[in-house]
Amino acid sequence: MWIFNRAIRTPLSAGMLAMALLPWSCNQKPRAPLPPIPPPQLPKVTTRAPVPIPAPIPSTIPTTPAPPTLFDVAEIYFEAGDYARAAEAYEYYLRDHSPRDNEDRALFRLALTRYLPGSPVRDPAQASNLLQQIIKQFPDSSLRPQAELLLNLQTEIDRLRTDVGRRDDRIRDLSRELERLKQIDLRRRPAL
Repeated sequence: MWIFNRAIRTPLSAGMLAMALLPWSCNQKPRAPLPPIPPPQLPKVTTRAPVPIPAPIPSTIPTTPAPPTLFDVAEIYFEAGDYARAAEAYEYYLRDHSPRDNEDRALFRLALTRYLPGSPVRDPAQASNLLQQIIKQFPDSSLRPQAELLLNLQTEIDRLRTDVGRRDDRIRDLSRELERLKQIDLRRRPAL
């Protein structure tokens, strides 16, 4: 057993000694720093800088948008359903003596403000006059067929109202005649 112990004790003692000296063995003297690794050598490619291309400079640079014209204001009111203000703006626009590109459209929209049933400025007679003015002054306008159609529809409406009025008058006349005949018939019957 003594032999076995000795065989184990010797390597064990040497291991213990190594463990005891291990912290001192790690404290080595600092070595010189390693030189940096050079970057890989890339082939040199020579390129020229791009040639600047001059950008066109506009002749005028807009600063602020132009204020809306009377026609634009009238269109805004019309689209919003404010027909009284739209009519007023269209009338101001039409009174302006400067050349107008949208005169036929302004007349047509003004006529619509006068025709529409819910409009506070409703005046079918004036609307008809405005539509006739479009037909006479602007024979090549794209709005002419619409103006003619509206005038024809208004004529038909007026005719139908007249027919309804005549029919109502005829019904009243017939009702009176029927009452008169009933009275005559009641007088002729003998009393029982």
